[in-house]
Amino acid sequence: MLCKHDQTQTKMYTHLLDKFKQTHPQWQAGLVKNTFLMIALLLDRQTVCLWKLKASVGKLLGNTHTDSRSHYQRIKRWFKQSLEYKYVWLVLLECAMGLLSKVTKVLILDGSSWQWGGKTYHFLTLSVLYKGVAVPIYWIELAKLGISSQTQRKVLLKSVLKIASLAGKVLVADREYIGSDWFKVLKGNGLDFVIRLREGNYKQAMQAAGIKLEKLEKKAIKRIGAIFCKPFELGDQSYHLLVTAYKDRNGKTVLLRLITSLAKPYKAIDFYKLRYRIESMFKHLKSNGFDHLPPPEYIFTVHPEYKQYGLDYASYVYDNAAPSLALGNNLIFWFFEHFVVQDPARMPNPYEMAHYPFLLAGYLSLLFTSLNLIPIGQLDGGHILFSLVGYRKHVLIAPIIFVLFIFYSGLGLITPMDGTDELLMSIPLYIGFLYIAFSRTTSNFKDTLLLSVAVFALQFVLTFVFPGMTGYPGWLAFALVLGRFLGVYHPPVLYEMPLSTGRKVLGWISLLVFIISFSPRPFIFIE
Repeated sequence: MLCKHDQTQTKMYTHLLDKFKQTHPQWQAGLVKNTFLMIALLLDRQTVCLWKLKASVGKLLGNTHTDSRSHYQRIKRWFKQSLEYKYVWLVLLECAMGLLSKVTKVLILDGSSWQWGGKTYHFLTLSVLYKGVAVPIYWIELAKLGISSQTQRKVLLKSVLKIASLAGKVLVADREYIGSDWFKVLKGNGLDFVIRLREGNYKQAMQAAGIKLEKLEKKAIKRIGAIFCKPFELGDQSYHLLVTAYKDRNGKTVLLRLITSLAKPYKAIDFYKLRYRIESMFKHLKSNGFDHLPPPEYIFTVHPEYKQYGLDYASYVYDNAAPSLALGNNLIFWFFEHFVVQDPARMPNPYEMAHYPFLLAGYLSLLFTSLNLIPIGQLDGGHILFSLVGYRKHVLIAPIIFVLFIFYSGLGLITPMDGTDELLMSIPLYIGFLYIAFSRTTSNFKDTLLLSVAVFALQFVLTFVFPGMTGYPGWLAFALVLGRFLGVYHPPVLYEMPLSTGRKVLGWISLLVFIISFSPRPFIFIE
């Protein structure tokens, strides 16, 4: 049964479908229906993930009994069909531009390379900025990598102008998108522009206008943040040159030269600051997870009190902070931090990870997965190890892993630096704890006691030789549950049969997942 809200959505969908058929009779009925279904799915689910979109197909069609996998195939068929009838995309683009043109003014032009099927594609992409987000509206594939020609840009612009008017918009682009003919075409179609210049671009035209560029740049360097604006002519067109300087994240002074056709040229700086949005768009389209990290300044929106210290806030705010919790690390997070995140400054401080919900969810998922994959007893990791090595070897390997696990956990819990009275109380208690944890690992009282004393003695000696060596006592509670209640050993099976090569590979991969997802110190406390 559909709820009242879902029934209303279905009626609205049907009404729009009938209305569109009247105005576009050339469209095939099935294509119209599935196109409107896709639009409704995107609005309902607010995601572009096809696997998530399929969950709402039955609700919108009033058919909740069909298998969701069939809905998924339906969505895939629409994409294949829409590629055959390209006017589908043109109509959708026309509708989108009709809506966006009323609420946005900024266009951003840039190129992006994509790897697919062993081949590299390079797209010249025009996006519109809507509520701070760059939305791609048109793109053409370039035959080569590198800078696009003025002719290719004109082709793209001409194609977009067939669909929507861009008059009154401002085009923002980087330094490779210059050209006197290109500037003239933009102005001729009612577009203003803000484009960065390389050193030496149009130097003769500026000198002819009496602009002493080197002197202007020296002034900008002396007065960081000041904006210097000069008019000049390029051919039969009049433009403005803007020069300013700023400090990058490494403290290096960077000169920024802009050419603009804006009637109020000083606004060009504010427009150019928006250019990076298209870079963010490309990153979001190409990847996920760690590439979605916000700028490092994001933390100031959560903790405004940090702003007074700048991006070096970690050196000040945690020394005398209230008790707080930080997340540890694992090999997967380490790999992404060092080889995936292009700007290491975006990686959040471990004590602020709670304000990055996707990273937090990913970290906790990996942690709980690794706990279940510990190759001990009847945990999934224990089952996997048992199936790989058999009962006889598992009986030898599992207790060794368990002893090492407890040994690491309790390392540094009791040290020779503790006071005598404290040692007299804590040593018997700790050995008693170890005895309970090991009680199902050995076969008799004497062996269990000897093992407990040996583990403690070795821990104690190591902390005497290496005073800074510590484990993670938080694991001791989990070790107690494993050793005393779940058991370290895997029960024998009725029949043992050798695994196929494929299953062995999967088994070892599963244990590798444990290694790369396990965090030796999952949580770090500041007291």
